[in-house]
Amino acid sequence: MNPPHRVRAYYLASGALGIPALDAMADSETVELCGVATQPDRPAGRRRQLQPTPVGAHADARSIPCRRVATVNDAAFLDELEELAPEVIVVASFGQLLKARLIGLAPFGCLNLHASLLPRHRGASPIQAAILAGDAQTGVSFMRIDAG
Repeated sequence: MNPPHRVRAYYLASGALGIPALDAMADSETVELCGVATQPDRPAGRRRQLQPTPVGAHADARSIPCRRVATVNDAAFLDELEELAPEVIVVASFGQLLKARLIGLAPFGCLNLHASLLPRHRGASPIQAAILAGDAQTGVSFMRIDAG
């Protein structure tokens, strides 16, 4: 019996929302995590010491290689990504605009995990927006990214 096909996935995430999905993909028998990228480490605190994103720190703690990428639309990064040949790109709490070349790179597309029941609370702080609005119920949306 042949082993099941493992989907080659590349993961783009920065915020804490992205940690459970990183763990799920890294531990999955049906996903081959071919790469992870996050926002660059940034100065924080009084001493302005570089701090990784939550996903970067978690990946480091798990010894999962994690690129720090200033812009995922950079031609050199996209060339490297093409060489990795992911079948799908998964995005969660990333904070960068994805341009057409990146969106069209993987045959199964780019999938985004968003922390609200869209279209309510679009934008960068959907959890805070749901709390401030007094929502009694919320959830997550998983959608395919397109140029729009």
